[in-house]
Amino acid sequence: MVLRKQELKKFLIWMRNGISFAVTWFLILLLAGSYGLNIPQIAVTTLTKMVVLTAGGALLFCICFTKLILVRWSFIKRLSFFVVLLSAYQVVGFYWIGFFANSGSVLQWIIYAVIILVLYFCCLLIYYACYRKEGKAYTQALSEYQKRRREHHGE
Repeated sequence: MVLRKQELKKFLIWMRNGISFAVTWFLILLLAGSYGLNIPQIAVTTLTKMVVLTAGGALLFCICFTKLILVRWSFIKRLSFFVVLLSAYQVVGFYWIGFFANSGSVLQWIIYAVIILVLYFCCLLIYYACYRKEGKAYTQALSEYQKRRREHHGE
């Protein structure tokens, strides 16, 4: 029961932080794009859709990376599930918010898919680099423990 409470607390904290971070950056990008395209106003409906879109993305992240729902999944499985869910969610959300006005060309969809795949593989490389480093530290600590145990117990 305590573990579920801790996971729920972590879930809610991550939701708060994720929404705050995502809305802030999305707003900065929206403002920069508006200034760059010389658009003097941003509609309230656009801002509302932006907040809903980013909150949904934060929700997907929290569902995938806390152990509140997906209890026994490995990091790789969580990451893969998140990338698939977020990609589909982004496409639907970008049409809804008005960033995608038509179906787009094959080249645009290929570029979108390549960006998603490159980011996914970057996450995998970072994970394996950290995992290897932690594995070496764990192996070294285990070897030291076994050495001390042999010396202390005479094994």
